[in-house]
Amino acid sequence: MLYMELLKAMYGTLTAPILWYKLFASTLIDMGFTINKYDTCVANKMIENSQVTICWYVDDLKVSHISKSVVANVIRDIEDKFGTMTVTNGNKQTYLGMNFVIKNKQVHICMSTYLTECIDAFGEPIKKKATTPATKHLMDIDQTSPKLKEKQKDVFHHIVQKLLHISKRGRLDLQVAVGFLCTRVKEPNVSDWNKLRRMLEYIHRTIEMKRILSMSNMEVMNIYIGASHGIHWNRRGQTGGCISMGQGVLHARSNKQGINTKSSTETEFMGNSEYLPYAIWLLKFLEHQGYVMKQKILHQDNESAIRLLKNGVISCTKRSRHVDIRYFWTTDRIIIIRIYILSGTIIISHRREFNVHLPHVEAGGAYCLVWTIGLYVSFWY
Repeated sequence: MLYMELLKAMYGTLTAPILWYKLFASTLIDMGFTINKYDTCVANKMIENSQVTICWYVDDLKVSHISKSVVANVIRDIEDKFGTMTVTNGNKQTYLGMNFVIKNKQVHICMSTYLTECIDAFGEPIKKKATTPATKHLMDIDQTSPKLKEKQKDVFHHIVQKLLHISKRGRLDLQVAVGFLCTRVKEPNVSDWNKLRRMLEYIHRTIEMKRILSMSNMEVMNIYIGASHGIHWNRRGQTGGCISMGQGVLHARSNKQGINTKSSTETEFMGNSEYLPYAIWLLKFLEHQGYVMKQKILHQDNESAIRLLKNGVISCTKRSRHVDIRYFWTTDRIIIIRIYILSGTIIISHRREFNVHLPHVEAGGAYCLVWTIGLYVSFWY
């Protein structure tokens, strides 16, 4: 057996990532940059009375500043330390399967190439064009359906994992369906295969759909949180939430709740407890980037949940005494951070109801179009 001592970090070893991070971060600090403590892969520095920001993922960097010459100088300083880099300038960029186009103060994100790869990998022709990512039976599990064969099982796992990447970045409208299929990758059956087919048929219809983002007001943050009660096979709820500061959604998440709840009010209250930490993190991150948030608005359409959020345990009745005390931290944070709670139907724009990332099944088969993430998205309920 031959043992060797590495003089430099070697790609692929366990310690290489942290060694590279420490080297690059310390280099930026030596150049006068300050690391954002809420995202340690973001660094800032004031140059010519404006902030230059560097974001990086492993060895891929994004450098931004109001002046092109400042960007060029920063890149040159980094190249002096690490050698010549491949640099792409302009309003069109491609990164990790995402095609970025910046125009009219908006960021357009398209992942059509990645989506086409998913359709091609399915191995069966996708000719239909569905109007929604799934039917109202998405959360139902058919125990009598035959298990997939090993080859089909691998294809199912491969496509779902690829769609998971896409649903978190360019196609937030897929999150509910993808989230459920992720729970089925261990032992998928024919019913799950058909649900995946349905989603691919929807993707086939909306292959060129883009995620559009803009920041119309850097002082106002809108937080939308909702929940569906008892929709899973084990009667657990589903939480959906997103954050907007203009057109489109900065952050969105849809997930199955971890415990069973006894009422829709408790489900909504638990949903706020699950999603609010993401909004608080984004708030802290933006404040560290130099933006002061004057208004934080939490949109909630359940009046009983609103009373619990505002008043905490004081508003508990005999039907909600059982609610775990850990969920009342939301009331504490709302007071400390000064989040304003807005009740009533949630509207984003174009006078269309905003029910993002929630699979509503009680109305039985109808679907509507809602305006969200800068585009039209179909939701079933």
